[in-house]
Amino acid sequence: RDAIAVRLEDAAWGDYALEVLDATLEVPLSVAGDPAPSTHLLAVPNPSTGRFCIVSDSEAVGEWRVFDARGRLWQQGAGPDVDVTGCPAGVYFLLGQTPFNPFRIPILIQTP
Repeated sequence: RDAIAVRLEDAAWGDYALEVLDATLEVPLSVAGDPAPSTHLLAVPNPSTGRFCIVSDSEAVGEWRVFDARGRLWQQGAGPDVDVTGCPAGVYFLLGQTPFNPFRIPILIQTP
């Protein structure tokens, strides 16, 4: 199995395209310095039409931000209730902070 690594450490922000012909492509959904996916927090229901509640078994939720897969900020707020009903359908990332840990939760917004 052949592997191709693409590093964009020194690349400027912008639009990029990668064409892959006749191959299986595995894309990690994180960036350097991004917290690992959360195991102690959930966004429910997920998928949703845009309203989520961040549920934790032990930590209060502080500030959060919602980014699309291209890294664009769509919404920010604080507390457990997240309302991103104005966002188009797609995959987003809910990044935030509890008193003790940063978190990243992939969320899926569906068309109502």
